[in-house]
Amino acid sequence: MDDIAQLFQAVGQGRREEVAEMLRFRPELSRARDSSSLSVMQFARYMREEAILQLLIEAGPPLDVFEAATIDSVENLRTTLSSDESLARAFSDDGFTALHFAAHFGSTRAMVVLIDAGADIEAVTRNFLTNMPLHAAAAGSRIEACRLLLKAGADPNAKQHGGNTALMTAAFANNRELAELLLAFNANFSVRNDEIKTAADVAAGLGNMELAARLRLEERHIEREHLHGDPKK
Repeated sequence: MDDIAQLFQAVGQGRREEVAEMLRFRPELSRARDSSSLSVMQFARYMREEAILQLLIEAGPPLDVFEAATIDSVENLRTTLSSDESLARAFSDDGFTALHFAAHFGSTRAMVVLIDAGADIEAVTRNFLTNMPLHAAAAGSRIEACRLLLKAGADPNAKQHGGNTALMTAAFANNRELAELLLAFNANFSVRNDEIKTAADVAAGLGNMELAARLRLEERHIEREHLHGDPKK
């Protein structure tokens, strides 16, 4: 087992003393990433190992804006932005803004700080994903992050790679709660992606039949309105 794998295992099992010993000899491991690009700091946060997370933060260099946003480290984020507020709109080497990272990982406190500092809620990534923070939050199934962005004015019908919307992401994940939130903010269920599929088609194709039926119900309701006219008029 290599050092990075050993570190992730120690963090996952909450072995704080072992992590501290490894960092004493190799402090650069505090910013290590696994083969999927998951940082050990992100992993420690997922595992709710706050004491280990603090060790990792202290062992390495100061957090950059992207790291601070990812792990919801508000104090570090505010310190970084106080010296250069333009970092709230900057892109990482792999093409994401700090708000993308915060949204995907559900770092809602960091999201508020970034938005207050002028982060673009509809910034498009400079990589093949071509997505916005709302798409990133939806991909992570972060309901409160999605709610925060929608309330801030994010477009629920914006498309990302493949012509997919956040509602299609909810359909893919069979996430009824997220779908209902998006519908409440006027997500358009009739939009089609590059494969000419609606969100209902996506859900049905994956066997998510209850959600597909819910979306089909919306489609039929609109079709009836178009056929018979709005009775209120």
